[in-house]
This record gives sequence, C-alpha cells and structure tokens, in this order.
Amino acid sequence: MTPKVPAYETRHGLAVWCIHCREWHRHGRGDGHRLADCRSATSPYLSTGYDLVVVGPMTRHVKRRLEATS
Repeated sequence: MTPKVPAYETRHGLAVWCIHCREWHRHGRGDGHRLADCRSATSPYLSTGYDLVVVGPMTRHVKRRLEATS
C-alpha cells in the first residue's frame, strides 16, 4: 500500500516534510502519486513513492512544527 503524506501549498507548488531524510521534498501542484527524492538510503519511500494529500497552505507555524518533530 502506498503511503499518504500531507502536502502543503507554496508559491511554487507543494512541499512534503519527509520523516525519513528530515528534509522538505518539493513537487508540482495537485494530489496524487509522486516519486520521492529521499537522501536516506533506508527510506521506504524510495521503493513505493507516496500519494500527496493537499492539506492547506505552508505557514511558518507548520514549517517550524514539522521540522521540530524530527
């Protein structure tokens, strides 16, 4: 089963916080399946990719909260 991950709208597309490589992955707009550009060789996203689910705009609060939880 392909994991679903929350995606946040930015001026240039979508951003996903990757819990495996602890970095933001950037993608074009729209829900749906994407390949992951993880830097962690053990990330399961490398073999499955993930499905983006747009949850809202990227804000400073969202960015700080996600980066602090890793």
